[in-house]
Amino acid sequence: MIIPGGQALLGFQFIATLSRAFAELPSAAQIGHAAGLCAVALAVTLLMTPAAIHRIAFEGEDSGQFYRIASRIVIAATLPLAAGIAVDVGVVFLDRNAKLRRRQRCGRRGIYPADGAMAGLSVCSPFYASRSGLIGGLVPAAR
Repeated sequence: MIIPGGQALLGFQFIATLSRAFAELPSAAQIGHAAGLCAVALAVTLLMTPAAIHRIAFEGEDSGQFYRIASRIVIAATLPLAAGIAVDVGVVFLDRNAKLRRRQRCGRRGIYPADGAMAGLSVCSPFYASRSGLIGGLVPAAR
């Protein structure tokens, strides 16, 4: 499941570069996004590598050596994937903070009620879900 997710993320990163909002980002954010895109591309490449190794080098046969190699490659792929996601999250927050500063200069409130409501929901929903039994383990249910 990690390969399709990485490929989808890579596609969304490519699409983002074609938007008008991307052109309005500061050059540091654009360079950061490009670095994140390269990191995710490396991760997707690493994630697809074990299949090629299995087919070409091991002729489709399973062996302990193949499992060791494939496991190491897949584990190594998580590092650039995490770095790419972190850089893109940083770009989003950088852009969001720039928009908030522009609002404040224009005399508007920096955070609208909808922003506060979304932040509250994102913080509280995991606790509600664990107490209601939708997911387990975050907060023990009251007895």
